[in-house]
Amino acid sequence: MKLSLTAKLLKISLYTIFVGGVILLATLPFMLERYTSFLFRLDSLNPDYRGFIIPFLTVIGIIALWIVAELIGTVSTISSDPFVSQNVFALRRMGIAGLIAALLFFAKCFYYITPLTLACGFLLLICSMGAFTLSDLFRRAVAYKEENELTI
Repeated sequence: MKLSLTAKLLKISLYTIFVGGVILLATLPFMLERYTSFLFRLDSLNPDYRGFIIPFLTVIGIIALWIVAELIGTVSTISSDPFVSQNVFALRRMGIAGLIAALLFFAKCFYYITPLTLACGFLLLICSMGAFTLSDLFRRAVAYKEENELTI
């Protein structure tokens, strides 16, 4: 079965996001000052904040790349059979990664709180719960599929 146009665009988008994320993550320690001056019109970052934000963004970036990699693997099964246990475990891992990222954002609030930090934390928490729900849904679908294959 061929991939639909939507699935092809999704796969291209995910690969683009992954490559862009790797480039941003690799250049983060060297380019942070330029990113902040370009995006936020700041002359420089507070050295204490810089010492905190680089490790924080690095960990969050690694988690984001992990989630995108899991999505790439999940999208690649659309053309053959999406209801496989591999996707169940991938969705569960994405939920765990999202939950870890949400907890990191909430922990960041104790160091430096902003409305965007809280919004990111709550959004990641909601997405994590969605991934856990989809994981359970896919687990049930896999069980029904395997049961039907045995009866035929």
